[in-house]
Amino acid sequence: MLKLPVAAAGYLVAGWTWLGGVSGVTYPLRSAILEQTHLPAVAAAAHPIGTLPILEGNLLVVPLGAALLLAAPWLTRAVVGLDQVLITRMIGPVSLTERVRELEQKRAHAVDDSAARLRRIERDLHDGAQAQIIAVAMKLSLAREDLSSTAGATNESEAACSAP
Repeated sequence: MLKLPVAAAGYLVAGWTWLGGVSGVTYPLRSAILEQTHLPAVAAAAHPIGTLPILEGNLLVVPLGAALLLAAPWLTRAVVGLDQVLITRMIGPVSLTERVRELEQKRAHAVDDSAARLRRIERDLHDGAQAQIIAVAMKLSLAREDLSSTAGATNESEAACSAP
């Protein structure tokens, strides 16, 4: 929304000052060409301000065109400078120190975030490994109980079979 008025001003300044300046400086030449063609309607339409007595000798049009041509580069540069300031303000920080400070803050945030993720992963690995170790220990104790009860039953059955 901010770029549109600046772009319109740039168009108006660059277009009208340069074209107006060239048109003013070349006014006598254009006037002479139109008078040589003997087309009075076209000549009158081409320079309607020529009917004023002060403009008959091109006393105002040529100096005004020259002034526009001399001012056009500075006016164009001013509009481009305004556009550059607007773009710089919209894109990011102005000074290098502000940009460095912003990057340092982003880096510190990224380091803190990665450290928190690493701690969470280590905790999850440690907790998962602990749970698996406990499950294996429980299975081993159940297997020992089954083995001892099976071995006790086997010894009793062997003793009962050998006593006839």
